[in-house]
Amino acid sequence: MTSEGTKGAVGENEIRVHFTREAGDGIKAGQPSLYWHPNMRIAEPQTAYLFYFSNISRSVPRWRNRAYQLSYWFNYLVARGVAWQDASTDDLLHFRDAMQVAISDQTGRELCDGTVAQRMIAVIDYYEWAEREAGYRGSLIAEFTQHSQAPSRPRDEDALAHTGGGTHMRRRLSKLIP
Repeated sequence: MTSEGTKGAVGENEIRVHFTREAGDGIKAGQPSLYWHPNMRIAEPQTAYLFYFSNISRSVPRWRNRAYQLSYWFNYLVARGVAWQDASTDDLLHFRDAMQVAISDQTGRELCDGTVAQRMIAVIDYYEWAEREAGYRGSLIAEFTQHSQAPSRPRDEDALAHTGGGTHMRRRLSKLIP
């Protein structure tokens, strides 16, 4: 398997989460990484994203949640035979729909909308990062960002200019995320 792909090579069947126990060499205690099981090969772009995420958030529980949220997505792609770079909005919609009828291992009930939303937000954030930092040029994020519009008023007259506009994108995401 290449470090960029999600389709596992022989013996790489799923992505699993690992947490560093002790800090050292720029790694924080509790910092997550994703790896291919059973070969134990690091999932490089995904783990690079988690390293980035751990630098913008100081909360170890948030790191853990984000790692698991992404592992669900990448394992979903593996099960469907889709490389992460080739995932489309349709894949994300199917993922959302599958989660809305999935049963939680913890509660034995269907996942709540908040859980589904957090997983989808994690996926979208990963692809936004990958577009900036990992050379991702696929369609998943482009479909949301190509119609984003700057505020129609001059920035000095717009009380919400600090939010960067993108009202259309937020509306599209709100329809996608429960």
